[in-house]
Amino acid sequence: MGSFIFMDKRNESMINRVVNEDKKDGQRWWWHNDNTDNFKILKERFDHGDTGFYCFCVNSKPQILSRIISVKNYEQYEKEYDTHKVTPPKGEYDKVGFATIENYTKACDFIVNYINEDEYQGYVQNNKHAILDFDLEGYEAKMAELKLKPIKINDFYTKDHLLKEAFFSEATFDRMVQLLNHKKNLILQGPPGVGKTFIAKRLAFQQIGYRDPERVQMIQFHQSYSYEDFIQGYKPTEDGRFTLKEGTFYQFCKRAQNDPHHTYYFIIDEINRGNLSKIFGELMMLIEGDKRGEDFAIPLTYSRKGETFYLPDNLYLIGLMNTADRSLAVVDYALRRRFAFVDLEPSLGEKFISYLTENNVPGSFANSLKRKLDEINFTIKADPGLGKGFMIGQSYFCSVPEDDHAEWYRRIIENEVGPMLEEYWFDDPDTAFEHTDSLLSILKEHHE
Repeated sequence: MGSFIFMDKRNESMINRVVNEDKKDGQRWWWHNDNTDNFKILKERFDHGDTGFYCFCVNSKPQILSRIISVKNYEQYEKEYDTHKVTPPKGEYDKVGFATIENYTKACDFIVNYINEDEYQGYVQNNKHAILDFDLEGYEAKMAELKLKPIKINDFYTKDHLLKEAFFSEATFDRMVQLLNHKKNLILQGPPGVGKTFIAKRLAFQQIGYRDPERVQMIQFHQSYSYEDFIQGYKPTEDGRFTLKEGTFYQFCKRAQNDPHHTYYFIIDEINRGNLSKIFGELMMLIEGDKRGEDFAIPLTYSRKGETFYLPDNLYLIGLMNTADRSLAVVDYALRRRFAFVDLEPSLGEKFISYLTENNVPGSFANSLKRKLDEINFTIKADPGLGKGFMIGQSYFCSVPEDDHAEWYRRIIENEVGPMLEEYWFDDPDTAFEHTDSLLSILKEHHE
């Protein structure tokens, strides 16, 4: 017999059991809160050569499967690993640790179906975790049929990873996650350089639990992007005929449909650059979070007779909007009410300063840069022809200087920020020049 440990995402403390520094001989420790009786049972079983498997879940869906090789409480762990101490999260020293040596990007459907049986649902939902027995021989036979892809320990991606890399607050992150999981559709909007693309991909990885490019796809809309590119349409072949081709979004949806126990994230950059009604077509209705699944399947424009299509429940959409692009049309109201919106603004605080100084930009120079950006952003925000959607974001300055920081800074202002300011004040070039010159004056101030 073996043991299967099921965890639910709503137990947030469980998710933080992953400790990146906790590596010994290829092992990884996962800390879990369990009662004394369960711990004794597990320890006895593993001491007698039993085999266990650990399933890490996100959004109540199994994501990572690991083989458990030992079970210890914290007191035992501390004694035996005194040369490699890693502690559970603060205030949780009563946790039980599972040492695992294999991590997989998919859990076994056989087990998923087992824990989803009605007789276990109440226990799983009410107690956040369950330890279930199953026939190990049958399990391993089923495992042999699967093609599981091992993942590296450094591929794991958590909330802490994202907050360390991004410049926004934990409250902003929590709001993003809440809205994304509630609506299934989220739009991140803001001025250039606030990190919309950077954040979108990492938000998806965080929700998955690790970096998995197979379950995250990104495209960019443009004015000539069509339904045929996005969903499906007839395309010419080399022999002069036409054949029905599946679009990017259609293919991604099919991938998600065939893997219902895992979440998938489709990111659309410049989402309001395209003709949204034309691109989404009849799928505009199915975007809504409460109209997902086979019950809402509909025929598509080019469907063969009897064929229908639906958006799977495990699919999430993340759109990105640049609020400083004057060429963008007003967002289609039908799409706006189907998406939740999060505004991102420039983050030029202490975290930004620390990032610059950690990457060989002198502290005094970094502080002068912040001051200048604050000044010009105040002017932009107050300009009736511009506004907060045109402010300058921190991402312009997040590339690491490969040479002298002064030359690095000069290139950014002259080749990226300066031309953008000229576009902002296209009818007042003197003002654009004045602000560009003000940003470059930092070099003179610091005798660079």
